[in-house]
Amino acid sequence: MIDFCKQKNISTDDDSVYLVDPFPITLAKNNYAYTVKVAAEIASQSYNSTKKMYYYVVKAHIVARKRYANLADLEIIFVEEAKRQDGSVFDQIRTMLTDNLLFGDEAYKRSDEDKVELEQGLKVLTPIKKQRGQKKLSTEDKKYSNAISRMRQPIDALFAWLNKVTGIGDGSNVSSSKRLLTHIYGRLPAAMVLRSYPELCF
Repeated sequence: MIDFCKQKNISTDDDSVYLVDPFPITLAKNNYAYTVKVAAEIASQSYNSTKKMYYYVVKAHIVARKRYANLADLEIIFVEEAKRQDGSVFDQIRTMLTDNLLFGDEAYKRSDEDKVELEQGLKVLTPIKKQRGQKKLSTEDKKYSNAISRMRQPIDALFAWLNKVTGIGDGSNVSSSKRLLTHIYGRLPAAMVLRSYPELCF
């Protein structure tokens, strides 16, 4: 990573650094998660083991630019079937990204990352995943993974802010696929206006 940064003249505090993560938009939860049929072509059931709750969701995959001492900037939003793996969705997005560092979770780890770096100048950095049978990461691998996770924190902060000012994460009142897309793409521009003019927030 250090060699790549030197070669591309990129700093991890630079505005050219990309962050990627899916943002779930919940259409129903608990018992309703298996009865709602809205936007069935892109939504699906999901289970959150931490909250021990079932959801019916659609995922908006977001690429953002890290901003020093500020909220990350939205760069790309891509709505896809919730059941699709994040990595396969990223394959469609990554062709728009060049000559940058990109930080994501383990789902964005690529087997051909060297080829992507060579052809696009895009270095994808993800936490190190334990191998099958491995009980714990080495001290160095744990430090590296923690550093990657810290770099990704601004996109979590962006998601929390988006949800707070627009309620975009709650799609329970959506009644069709068309209205779902309106819900997503209508609220995001509104959020950007509120970011530029925070005095409008109330």
